[in-house]
Amino acid sequence: MRVEDRKVYIADDGKEFDTPEEAINHDVLCCRVQDIKALLPALPKKMQHTGCAFANGYGYLQHDLATLRKAKEMFAELLKEKAGNNKEVMIYLKDWLERDIVTNYIYSLASDGPLYEIIEVFMNTAIDTGRQYGQVYYRNHPAEVDPNIQLNKTIVKYKEEI
Repeated sequence: MRVEDRKVYIADDGKEFDTPEEAINHDVLCCRVQDIKALLPALPKKMQHTGCAFANGYGYLQHDLATLRKAKEMFAELLKEKAGNNKEVMIYLKDWLERDIVTNYIYSLASDGPLYEIIEVFMNTAIDTGRQYGQVYYRNHPAEVDPNIQLNKTIVKYKEEI
């Protein structure tokens, strides 16, 4: 057994770091992510049934297209910084911003920590309509979602299974 005395620095969200700079940088990143999230509608809370209705195709969230674009651009800036302004990354980001192509590379840049919450929003949102679905499947098959159930506009009670 090995016992070690170690000093750690704890960020606001409870994550531990070895240096104060790492903890501060993480807190700054979390604040920037919160700024982006503030532009987007909140995900619906689980409804009163087993599982999450939203993830299973119950309704959609409607984004304002200009606001969605601004959030995407802010998020792209975070990804550029994370990748060190690499030229290859710039090409992928341009494709993502212009044609909504989320490559594995873009996804891998955002697949850990606070950035993950945001990439999931963009992956599940149809860029032409601004509709966010509970998962990518419904983004690609929007006809399977009732177009009359916009979760961030009207309050709709989930139909209880009998």
